[in-house]
Amino acid sequence: MEEGGHPGVNELPSMLMGALAVGQFRVPLVLGGGIGHGRQIAAALVQGLDGVLMGSRLLVCEEIGAHHDYKAHLLTCDEHATVRVLQSLGKTWRVLRNDTAHKIEALERSGVLDHAAFGDLIKGTTVRDGCYATGDWNQGMLSLGPAIAFAKRIEPMSTIVSNLIEEARNAFQAHAS
Repeated sequence: MEEGGHPGVNELPSMLMGALAVGQFRVPLVLGGGIGHGRQIAAALVQGLDGVLMGSRLLVCEEIGAHHDYKAHLLTCDEHATVRVLQSLGKTWRVLRNDTAHKIEALERSGVLDHAAFGDLIKGTTVRDGCYATGDWNQGMLSLGPAIAFAKRIEPMSTIVSNLIEEARNAFQAHAS
């Protein structure tokens, strides 16, 4: 439900699914969807999960090959900057709330149920040629989850990871005393 990209139709939140999975499976478990802060990493580990998967929070790292203007826009986003589209096709996709997403929503409201009717709006080349190449973040379906709210600067991946580890340590220490 919270994952950017292809969250599917499941309406259960990640933290609930993680807690349920720990009691049902005997393999290493990693939780993904809506995670972008060290406190969430700590919470997942306390539940008995083995790790987390992050996507949206890391889109602003220097090493990601996306246009600077797109990354700069992501820094202005809060937890409400995404929307789920293509639910009418059973292909739910959580994306940045932009012009393309609004056009897709309008098509869905009008009753369009044919994948082809969405045309260039849902093509990956629209994202590549529009947003990633030129920085026009209104072009294309840009996979994004609400954890983008935790992104505050464009910085190296190593700095982001170090900060997440420090946040998780601080969360553990705050509750250990």
